[in-house]
Amino acid sequence: MNSKELVDELRVKYHSPNNKHLSESLGLSYSTVQKWSNEPRNLTVKQVVSVIEKVSQQSVFDAHSYSIKPIVEYYPIEVAESKQGAHWELFDSDVSGNKRQEDIKDYLRDCYGVYVFYDSRGEALYIGKAKAQSLWDEMKSAFNRDRQTQKIKLVSHPYTGTGFKPAFESPRKIEKTNLQLADMASYFSAYEVEGDMINNVEALLVRVFANSILNVKMEKFVE
Repeated sequence: MNSKELVDELRVKYHSPNNKHLSESLGLSYSTVQKWSNEPRNLTVKQVVSVIEKVSQQSVFDAHSYSIKPIVEYYPIEVAESKQGAHWELFDSDVSGNKRQEDIKDYLRDCYGVYVFYDSRGEALYIGKAKAQSLWDEMKSAFNRDRQTQKIKLVSHPYTGTGFKPAFESPRKIEKTNLQLADMASYFSAYEVEGDMINNVEALLVRVFANSILNVKMEKFVE
């Protein structure tokens, strides 16, 4: 097998703009790739097998190293109304002009994975996955979703201008109140995950925090 033809074909296959990028993608030394490209030779079977072995090792390394990538962790939520006032946003980058928030939103719109909402103490509230739609869209949907499990004990106070009476004159009950995540979450984390791992990563997190989070469904590992 001609070494230059092999390098050229691999450059096309791996969309490599140069030999340095190709060597990093394959797990081969740059000097070897350069020599094979600039000084064509016939490769022995042993050399071809060695290339296959190194590419396999590099693929395993990449899978272990980059299959889960943190995007943002414990990022503070600044609840804001959507433009039409129909739902809540995690923050309003459009109005605030916050470049960092704009970039976070754009990044989350372009990737998929898992996310976690936390309360004001940093305790996990809810864990979800974004597989059918982007992380931003899925997180925003979950942020506004009503769930019967999301209840805490509160007092329902009037919001009209009827004046104030102390509780000993007008007692009000402390009752379980159904809330949205928008009412409870103070922080979120988001992780980009390879598509075929999203279900299992979500299942792992949900099962690890089974007694701490609001998730009703205990996710199963994909067999």
